[in-house]
Amino acid sequence: MNQFTNRQNEIIQTSIKLISDKGIQNFTTKSIALILGVSEPAIYRHFKGKRDILLSILLMIKNQSVNIPKSNESLEQIEKMFIMQTNQFIANPALTAIIFSEEIFQNDEEMSTLVISMMNERYEIILSILKKEQNVGNVRTDISANQLTTIIMGTLRLIVSKWKFNAYNFDLKNEIKESWLALLTILTE
Repeated sequence: MNQFTNRQNEIIQTSIKLISDKGIQNFTTKSIALILGVSEPAIYRHFKGKRDILLSILLMIKNQSVNIPKSNESLEQIEKMFIMQTNQFIANPALTAIIFSEEIFQNDEEMSTLVISMMNERYEIILSILKKEQNVGNVRTDISANQLTTIIMGTLRLIVSKWKFNAYNFDLKNEIKESWLALLTILTE
């Protein structure tokens, strides 16, 4: 796990908020320095540049990701993952501007590989649980576990994207809870 200094964390959080509020096009070391009230060279003492800050943001998100224990796989574990992710977004709404803006990273192989790896990790956890639940008869088998995983992940992404584009003006926790209950109906019908 990467550990960041207090100043690096401050720069990371400022960068996330800046990207969320002003867009990636206004994300510069100069604008970060201005917000923090420091000189631009002070930013370079902690990061090599914008790319290094973006990579650190991704690593921070990856480090905060919830790993579901393999020993107790169940639909309840997927729900817990949803709830924990939701709580993370509620605590830091600006994260949604980074997590759901993969185009920011598409032209950088290292960062796009990291984003893909994070998506694949989540996908594989959910897929594994659904296959196990299908094998014991708790989840419908007329739809493949792959398609069900895509439906689950797509639902979370859509709801969080709507929340972001609505300026975080609805109860994300309740919307996720209601959607999870609907997903359970689809999964177990």
